[in-house]
Amino acid sequence: MLKSLRLPALACAALLCISPLASAGRTGSKSCGAVSRCGTPSLRLGGNIGLRLGKTRVSIGFGQRRSVSCCRTQPGHYRTVSENIWVQGAPIQTWVPARYEWRQDGCSSVTQVLVQQGYFRTDYGPGHYETRTRRIWVPAQTVCGMGRHRH
Repeated sequence: MLKSLRLPALACAALLCISPLASAGRTGSKSCGAVSRCGTPSLRLGGNIGLRLGKTRVSIGFGQRRSVSCCRTQPGHYRTVSENIWVQGAPIQTWVPARYEWRQDGCSSVTQVLVQQGYFRTDYGPGHYETRTRRIWVPAQTVCGMGRHRH
């Protein structure tokens, strides 16, 4: 009894559940993978609508099958982006003179000795953040169904 009711129950369920979620054929490499992801039905009025349930297929035909691709290709383009970057302050070089000290040697004589040579010390002025704009290349991409998913 249960097996004899299965097919009519599936047929009734198919009639009640016909929606854009019904399966559709693909016509090209850019056609949509799943109708529910596209946001638009992949069959126009007059197309065949089919529902596959396991090994049993319940199908209602309305004429010639026509598929509509929900995908389109956006060409590559340049986009301008703004970035905040740190700009280091200008270098400031300062001369540090040599250091000398008076030292006494073993014979009790005092002589002047070089302790450290003179050198330039580099300091930096105050830095700041700057907003800089640059153009980046955005490659071509395929967008499907109102931008909800991408390939």
